Amino acid sequence: MNINRIKIYLSCGLLGLLDTPAPASAQALTGSISYSTASATAEPVPLPDYIIVALVLTISFFAYRQMRIHGLSRFPAWGAIVVSSLLALASLTTTAPAIALGLIVYLSNPDGGTVVITEDAMEVNNSSGVRLEIDGITAPPSCPSASPANECISGMQLDAGESCFTAFDCPFDASTSELAASPLLLKANMNSVVSVTLKKADGAPYGTSGGALTLESSPSTNVSFNNITDNGDGTYSANATATAAGTYEISATVGSDTLTQTANVKFTLVDAISSTISPTSLSGTEGDTLMDVTLTLRQADNSLVGHGGHTITFDGLAIDFGLASTSYLDNSDGTYSISTICDNGFHGYQDIDIRVDAVTIGSYRVSCASI
Repeated sequence: MNINRIKIYLSCGLLGLLDTPAPASAQALTGSISYSTASATAEPVPLPDYIIVALVLTISFFAYRQMRIHGLSRFPAWGAIVVSSLLALASLTTTAPAIALGLIVYLSNPDGGTVVITEDAMEVNNSSGVRLEIDGITAPPSCPSASPANECISGMQLDAGESCFTAFDCPFDASTSELAASPLLLKANMNSVVSVTLKKADGAPYGTSGGALTLESSPSTNVSFNNITDNGDGTYSANATATAAGTYEISATVGSDTLTQTANVKFTLVDAISSTISPTSLSGTEGDTLMDVTLTLRQADNSLVGHGGHTITFDGLAIDFGLASTSYLDNSDGTYSISTICDNGFHGYQDIDIRVDAVTIGSYRVSCASI
């Protein structure tokens, strides 16, 4: 490759690094700092870019010529090329826009400007070559200052190369944080799992504990919360249970902030009088499978329970003596389909009792004729 091309590529490659800022922390809230040239400070006149490039090429040319004339090794010449490129890079920083590199933000424009800061602890460095003054600081939304040492403040002046620091205590946002419960419909005395996820104002995960979690319910009677767990990452879990049927609105307070979102959990109680079995009489022949009985669970107000998960058991002489056997299908809506098999024939009818969670709901009669 031609040595002049190598010199130009190397110089352009190094200069290109200046225009590639490292990203700030992922999902961080942002604010800004505006700055300007401090009063009574002479501003440097930056060299035009074409003059800087000409200087780079000139230095590189003489370095290469010396290598050819004196038979020097390539390393001193290449060293001169690298040094000249770095000098060009240093010169251009006086006119390049300010960029954020990780947790450092550079105030690089001697004419002033605005840079982005994040909620994270950051160093703000004056790399412009002149004294600068901080005109104003806009904190990330709802984030008070954490008052770091040598804090950047409005009106502060920074000499060339000098730094100040920013840091913010950004709380979680009660309006974007989430509260959920599962299941939302279940039997009384069973547990619904309550989960809380703290979010920042922009909806990003908060990522750390926000303080103690307190759960409340409306109505507040007959409801209890247990196994409240702070996972330390901005999420919480707990169990909610109720001893009486009803719909309970669950709310959460983390630290001193109450979340906007709530969850309505409905606990149900099966009422034996209101629940129904249909039909109440079956007839078949030995070996038949009778699949006609439907159990419908209702509450005391005659409303449908609306969910499954109940334990159904059967009892009766026909079962005890092996004359008939039963099974059921949970339809997950508070109804159950019951099957009866005539294992052996017998005369007359036998009653089969149905129990739901150990409470007798009623019975149906079955007749199985002998073959």
